[in-house]
Amino acid sequence: MMTSLSVASMVSAQLQPGSKFGTIASLQNGKDGKPAWIVSGIWDFKNMNSTSPIFNATFNMVMLNGSAPHKQTITDFNMTGSPARKNVSSTYNDTATVTLKKGPVTGVPISIKLGGLVL
Repeated sequence: MMTSLSVASMVSAQLQPGSKFGTIASLQNGKDGKPAWIVSGIWDFKNMNSTSPIFNATFNMVMLNGSAPHKQTITDFNMTGSPARKNVSSTYNDTATVTLKKGPVTGVPISIKLGGLVL
């Protein structure tokens, strides 16, 4: 099963040595490519300067018409290697566990791009 997640904006990020955390706020497209979901929640990224960073996110989703409210999480981010660095951004790629309606799915490809600061 291939699952993808795209969070359009991560705002209100706070920086601690080797860590960032903040809020998630975005509109997500449905299968037809048109906005269908409102997403809001929190995220944290710890041990960013280590060989085993930890990324977790919990967010609530609801359809634009107010139906199908639910919560999803991203856990168990398992990065190997080093992040890709370009100018003032860092991109972390690997897999994580994502909770879906039918339960958790492991090994989901995740790409986290942090702009404005290279750690």
